[in-house]
Amino acid sequence: MNLRAARCYVGDFDELEVFMVMFDEGPDREDSSVAFQISLFDDGQDEELGMDTYCLVLGSGACTYGGILTVSLNQQVLTFTLAEDAQQGLGITGITVDVTAVMDQWQDIQSGLIRVLSHPGETPDIRLG
Repeated sequence: MNLRAARCYVGDFDELEVFMVMFDEGPDREDSSVAFQISLFDDGQDEELGMDTYCLVLGSGACTYGGILTVSLNQQVLTFTLAEDAQQGLGITGITVDVTAVMDQWQDIQSGLIRVLSHPGETPDIRLG
């Protein structure tokens, strides 16, 4: 999946009770989006169901819990390498996001991704800077 981010949202999304980092290609292209979410609240039920980690959601509605192996930034392109089960669940082999248009938000993006993806037992290799 390749995305050229026109917009980025980093922060609490109260309606879904999640903290989110989301990129999309603009208001006419919200189906071309990717969101990285983590619950605002610890929930024992999530742990029981294996959903006690971050969630990766595509604009198509496909989602997976966990599954990111690496995150890196190179020349204003974020690259996310996915584990095989995440690839199968999402129907994609990886994610690249051109963040050139949203680099004015880079500090928020960086800290937001670290917050979402830094989960005990399942933290990807993160190289953002």
